[in-house]
Amino acid sequence: MLDLHSIRSVTLDIAETYDSGQLQDQAAEVISWLLSQNYQIYLFSSNQKQTLTSEDFSYPDLEFVTLPLPPVAPGAQRYAPLVNPANLWVTDDPEMTRWAAEMGLPLATRRVPPALGAKNVLRIGSLADLTVSLDPTAPVMREIERALRAATRSGAAVIGLGGPPLSGYQELALRLKRHLEGAGFPLVELLDLSSLLRVAEAEPGSAGGNSAWRSEPIGEWVMDRLLGPAKAGGQVYVETLPEGIPEDFSPHLPLFLSEESVVLAFAGMPFVPPLADLFDVSVLLETAPQETTRRIYEMESAEFEQRFIDQYLEHEGKAYQRYLDAHAVPARAQIRVDANTPGRFALAADS
Repeated sequence: MLDLHSIRSVTLDIAETYDSGQLQDQAAEVISWLLSQNYQIYLFSSNQKQTLTSEDFSYPDLEFVTLPLPPVAPGAQRYAPLVNPANLWVTDDPEMTRWAAEMGLPLATRRVPPALGAKNVLRIGSLADLTVSLDPTAPVMREIERALRAATRSGAAVIGLGGPPLSGYQELALRLKRHLEGAGFPLVELLDLSSLLRVAEAEPGSAGGNSAWRSEPIGEWVMDRLLGPAKAGGQVYVETLPEGIPEDFSPHLPLFLSEESVVLAFAGMPFVPPLADLFDVSVLLETAPQETTRRIYEMESAEFEQRFIDQYLEHEGKAYQRYLDAHAVPARAQIRVDANTPGRFALAADS
């Protein structure tokens, strides 16, 4: 069975795209998507009459392979990235597929010769299938769905999602909603709790305090009138907000929760009792301080200095770390997600 989780680069045969504008457009879309997901791309042509030696286009993480293929022993060192087991070859050329199979290299192809068998070979119908097979977020979705189905519940299910500033938990929640609806869960509700919960910019000491809420009335309303009754199997309908609940929460109205609902509750720091005790599944997004700082200042990695990271760690970062430590959040999270690449969510390596 081909392990796609370890794939970090793709070597793509573009020979057939020369004769089809439709295939050119499809290849361009797939390449763009792969680049957005932080894959390294190598482009080559198996047609010896269509060499890429004249290509002068350059783009980060994209490279044209101009050396003769398939690789032979004298040039093996020059081809080291291409014969790495973390590189996926994508080609329909008979000679290339046979060579890749003999070398035991990961291969994706539309025409699998019977002799190749299934080992290290992914059968695809079109290049577009790669966006599904190589989507790093797909295993995250499957793992959350598995945990949800395994959870014992008598009422609504609540999935908690949280992470550092700008880690993307809102985007992940939206993608998860679509996935769960496609998996047969009829009522999936997005619930942004950011306006109700404390944030990492809170006063020193508060982030690690006993309360998750901005005020006691907010906490009582969520626990006693909203999520608590829904989890107990009751039906909850909210048409207007009671006094003391921030107007920022009003876009959720009218809000209906039933015993069949799956609630995706997300915020920066949701994993604090008693709210965390309601979660059937807890999903923690993780980003390195350097990446969080880069996003806060909207800068490229090479542009900001250590002093910006230090400033984050002294303020928002310190409050957030205090929250993680006070409530042992990483250890208690059921699913941890690496969110260090914007728009790309993968299961944390040590989760």
